[in-house]
Amino acid sequence: KKAENTGKYINSPESEIYSKSNELYGIYFAKNAIVKYDRCYLVEGYTDVIAAHQAGVKNVIASQGTALTPAQARLLRSQANTVTIAYDADSAGEAATWRGLKILKDAGCTVKVAVLPAGSDPDSLIREKGAEEFLKIIRSAAPLVEYQLSRLKERNRVDQAEGRLRYMSEALALLRQINNLVERDYYLKQVAEEIGVSEEALRGELKKYPGKGNDVNNLVLKDQ
Repeated sequence: KKAENTGKYINSPESEIYSKSNELYGIYFAKNAIVKYDRCYLVEGYTDVIAAHQAGVKNVIASQGTALTPAQARLLRSQANTVTIAYDADSAGEAATWRGLKILKDAGCTVKVAVLPAGSDPDSLIREKGAEEFLKIIRSAAPLVEYQLSRLKERNRVDQAEGRLRYMSEALALLRQINNLVERDYYLKQVAEEIGVSEEALRGELKKYPGKGNDVNNLVLKDQ
């Protein structure tokens, strides 16, 4: 019986031999499939990896908890270009997903996010509904910025003036971090339409928006 106050995934303690922050669970068995498809699916725990591999989905690895590290991100990038995060659909998984996005992006990965049904994880989803249902969700994963904007929109009442202004401010903080000007312009048009302002007005706000001290990751995580 699992003792109270223990985490969902119980890993071996850190040592000179085993460093969780530098390892990815299942990478040895998954690397051939990851290289073959040039993509990998990142989950939280070893039970998720085991369930996926038993069901025939081989390019799945785990960060062994919710705290993805830059070292793990670099290891991922050395194996594949595209990484799809499929963390548990709970508050810890949501917060970890948001933190992990920037770490993966900084490592040079193309990042997507698969949103699991509320209260579920890959392990339970595969066991109860099969691998095809898991893969269906994976295939519908949203690109990085699209996912981030959708979450910002969900946490603000954009049908009210105050909520629209908050969403605009947080969306501008996100857009300011996009280096690709074409990508930035694409999402700027989307945000302008959502809040009912002209592209020119929003572009003007973006130009005078401070580039530092407004990390969108902090904006999202502070209420969780």
